[in-house]
This record gives sequence, C-alpha cells and structure tokens, in this order.
Amino acid sequence: MSLKTFLVLIVLTFVGAGVYFTQSQNIDLTNLVPVTLKQYEQCIASYPPAHSCMQSKEFQEYLQAFFEITMSGRSSDDCNQVIRIINKGNPDAYINENNSFYNCYVNDYIRKFANTNECFFKLFYAPNYLICGGFDIYAYPPYTSFNINN
Repeated sequence: MSLKTFLVLIVLTFVGAGVYFTQSQNIDLTNLVPVTLKQYEQCIASYPPAHSCMQSKEFQEYLQAFFEITMSGRSSDDCNQVIRIINKGNPDAYINENNSFYNCYVNDYIRKFANTNECFFKLFYAPNYLICGGFDIYAYPPYTSFNINN
C-alpha cells in the first residue's frame, strides 16, 4: 500500500467518524435541563428585580402584553398546563412536562417579542424563563443580541 493511499484512507476515516458523531449528537433544545418546580422557584427567588428601567412605562407595557399572551384566559393549552403544574405545587414535578413550558414561554414568537426590549429581556424574561426554566442557551447569542451578564 502506498503512502498516498494510506493517507487517503486515514482522511476518509476521520471524515466518516466526524459525520457519525455529528449525526449521533441530535440535541433536543426543548429539554436541555429537566427542571423541577422546586428548582424553578428557588432560581426565580435568586433574581430580585432591582433596576429603574423596570419602572418605565415601556417595560410595564411589555410585561402586561407578556402576561396577556401567557397567563390570561386566552393563553394556549401549553401555558395552562404550566399554570396547573405550578398550582398543584408538587416540588418534584417537571415544569416542562410534555414541552409545555417551552411551547408557552420559549417558543419563537415569545423569544422574538422579548428580544425587542433590552430591559424586559435582560431583567425579566431571560432570568425567569430562560435561565430558571433550563433553556439558558436562548439567553445568549446567537439567539439574542443582549448581554445578560451586565
């Protein structure tokens, strides 16, 4: 076997291995971390609201619109499922049962909505629904242009 043929076989082996490992790492972004109700509540308690921008009229309008979409009588079945999980108060229950938390609070529409106001995104939405909900991947670029660390 010539050196050229040997090198081609080695390269093809690495390419094949790369394709195999890429295919086998099918990550489900809707269940990054299974978070229990107890973990979720403890996490939310660690994020006290303390910024003047949260008193602005614009922030309050965003907050009201967010609650109208996710917690009103017209909210989706997924949102209602999350509310039922919270109301039952079982500390060991998973908040994303049947992907309901994701479908209610982390879906594309809600994330786009939250990403249009920096104060709302950084100080309310990202901590309460992305970080504490186990979907922190969406709290950072490329999913947002905001830096939640400052």
